[in-house]
Amino acid sequence: RSWRFVQGFNHVGRVVGIGSAPDGRLIAVTEWGRVLRGDQFGTRWSVAESSIDVQDGQEITDVVFAPKGVMIAVHYRGVLHRSTDGGRSWQSVDSRLPDRQYVLNAHCVGQEGLIVIAGSGGMLTRSLYDGATWQPGRVAPTRNQPR
Repeated sequence: RSWRFVQGFNHVGRVVGIGSAPDGRLIAVTEWGRVLRGDQFGTRWSVAESSIDVQDGQEITDVVFAPKGVMIAVHYRGVLHRSTDGGRSWQSVDSRLPDRQYVLNAHCVGQEGLIVIAGSGGMLTRSLYDGATWQPGRVAPTRNQPR
């Protein structure tokens, strides 16, 4: 199959995450919190009625697609939103990071509900419960020692 340009979405912002929902449909999330839903092949897209509350320029930088249909939208300053229904609704969850001064922009998903989100300043936050609750942490600084 060949690629084709899908028009009509220039008003929703840059896509920062794309993955599949449990029903096989594609889900894309934009920096401005808009949720796009596509068919299984990505040929037809629509803007979902739901969106993620993005306030004060806190654009979304990453989206985690975890098992069990869990999605985590990561905002610029450590604010997290969680969906358990394929992006149809979103709830704010506390990342427990101090004073929201850390840009979070990378993640990994492990087994048994583990999600880790990391970013600037060595900061990270992890969940052992599919993103329902979070624990902050920090990567210890290292010094380059001459040999």
